[in-house]
Amino acid sequence: MARVHPTAVVDPGAELADGVELGPCWVVGGDVEHGAGVRVGPHVVIVGRTVIGPRTRIFPFSVVGEAAQVEGPEGGGGLAIG
Repeated sequence: MARVHPTAVVDPGAELADGVELGPCWVVGGDVEHGAGVRVGPHVVIVGRTVIGPRTRIFPFSVVGEAAQVEGPEGGGGLAIG
């Protein structure tokens, strides 16, 4: 059985395997699947068609499955510094 903090928001379509631990202020979309033993810290957002493998740990303030915040030069997907 998954352990879900009372402040977590979980779409009914999300799949949570046994042993999943979801921290406070967590948001998960309906197309997200979590493997057994996944641990997710506080203030994490996981959306889109995303599969999290077994025993993965996701640290606080992470966003997974969303569009990149920064795109490189000409949309190249990298970060240009300098």
